[in-house]
Amino acid sequence: MNALQRWLPLAVLALITSGCASTQVFPTPEARQALTPTGKLRVAINLGNPALAKRDAASGQVSGITLDLGRALASRLEADFVPVLYPDAGALLDAAKAGAWDLGFVAIDPARADTLEFTAPYMEVGDTLHAIAVPRGRRPGLGFAAAFVEELKSSGAVAESIKRHAIRGVDVAPSAKGRAAAGR
Repeated sequence: MNALQRWLPLAVLALITSGCASTQVFPTPEARQALTPTGKLRVAINLGNPALAKRDAASGQVSGITLDLGRALASRLEADFVPVLYPDAGALLDAAKAGAWDLGFVAIDPARADTLEFTAPYMEVGDTLHAIAVPRGRRPGLGFAAAFVEELKSSGAVAESIKRHAIRGVDVAPSAKGRAAAGR
């Protein structure tokens, strides 16, 4: 990984957060503990969906919107970002049951509700609403993650990451307030 690849996401985050300081959300101690019980933020990354993340065939480098947003969330939590890579959503879900990760980026699916709790979506892919999920039992962390998702959408961070990774066929999800008003 070259220096530009390492520092670009942090520079984007700094630019975004400097422009929206009055709307930033910060974790409570309970949220920080729920999301980083090991002192690190272990973020589940689904490599089976190229809209979320992909591995470069030549370099092996993994990139994508979920890494950008995961790094931003870890930074806000003042925790190390630890990507935990899975070949598909099924493996990611199985690992949640085993406690292998703290937060993940997944499609909202009612069939997963016995294992995961979801924020409002951060992006929409066709008719699938994508969100941050946490394993059940981490409600204080879910509240912070939900507020952070809204901040990322309103600040333009999600749109910028979609553009930066040239992800086609996806849109930034409307605000949770807008979704509720529309009856979704």
